[in-house]
Amino acid sequence: MITWIDGLGNVLHRGIKTTKEAYDNGPLTTVKSVLRVMPRKDHDNTTFTCQSQNMADRSPQSAKLRVEVRYAPKVSLSKIDRIVEGSELRFKCCAEANPPDVEYRWFINKKKVIGDYTTEMIIHNATRELHDATVKCEVSNEVGKSEESQTLDIRYGPQFRHPPLSVETHYGATEILQCDVDGNPTPEILWYHEDSERTVATSPNISVFVSPDTAGRYYCKARVPGFPELTGHANIYIRAPPSIVSQRIQYVPDEGVVKVKCTAISVPKAESVVWSFAGRELNFTSNNTPFYVQEEYAAERVVSTVTLLDPISTYFGDYNCTVTNSFGTDSVIIKLTAHSKSLIPVDWQLILIIAGLVVCVILIGIIVILILQCRDRIKQPRPRTAQNQETDMRK
Repeated sequence: MITWIDGLGNVLHRGIKTTKEAYDNGPLTTVKSVLRVMPRKDHDNTTFTCQSQNMADRSPQSAKLRVEVRYAPKVSLSKIDRIVEGSELRFKCCAEANPPDVEYRWFINKKKVIGDYTTEMIIHNATRELHDATVKCEVSNEVGKSEESQTLDIRYGPQFRHPPLSVETHYGATEILQCDVDGNPTPEILWYHEDSERTVATSPNISVFVSPDTAGRYYCKARVPGFPELTGHANIYIRAPPSIVSQRIQYVPDEGVVKVKCTAISVPKAESVVWSFAGRELNFTSNNTPFYVQEEYAAERVVSTVTLLDPISTYFGDYNCTVTNSFGTDSVIIKLTAHSKSLIPVDWQLILIIAGLVVCVILIGIIVILILQCRDRIKQPRPRTAQNQETDMRK
């Protein structure tokens, strides 16, 4: 009888084929036992034992066989949780293999990492571009190769993929405003209208039926816990003729450049800004003109500034600014005057001066009356007491 025992002391029953042959046609029998086993890593450096015994000799005879199993690396990769954008990541890769002479290779999204990395690989700055990226450690020896990987979950604050865009429209239309924000975890979106603290929507896209009450500026706020809040805005502009909002009286400064500024709200964009002075349209293209003009367009407004290259009083007075868009025209007279210090009208200045004098006279009168009353009290004789009167009678 032949028995097989593995290196862990377990009696084996499977994979054994036993044959018997008569020895020289005599009473003796030759018994052969063949064990077929699939080698595993835990069989490495263990001893398989073959035991035989028969009825004549109860003490078993044994033969031992030490097994060396060659296997590809078994890899383990350290996992990193709660990764915050900007942090440094250190990945550690361990491998058990036979033969132990192994080679390490690191990959990020199937792209080999450049550098002499072995059991440790460092990412010095974990950016949001690495979110959902796969970091893989591959280890190989002459038998084969194995790998282990981790998908990165990087937390980062909100950032606009595309900033909110303003729209030009008309009353009665329905417009969609978008707040396209990226962040991890998914940002919380809040929409506010103008300066109201009331939330009007909590989704990335908001549908607005345009009316006088719903037109204006909308603020989009995106929040990710642990990161600064992100704010953007978009406007719903109503198409209409231009509206000039400049100061109607503008003053010549004591020093510096003399300018006349015309600011207009214009949706759609202004097509032209025309200036005239003393009944004549200003020609800014002429070589000998004393004026220079500059126009700035921003969102819903246009700012046209006329600079006086020769700031003499001849060019002080009334300037006409006319702004035109596809819906109409607006025109105003802007007065350029040298009385920059007279911030208060002359009539009011006179009234204030007179009022100040009256107050001063009243105060002086009150003070004089108080002084006279004090003198009268000092001059009056002191009243005689009863004791003094008695003393006088005795005399």
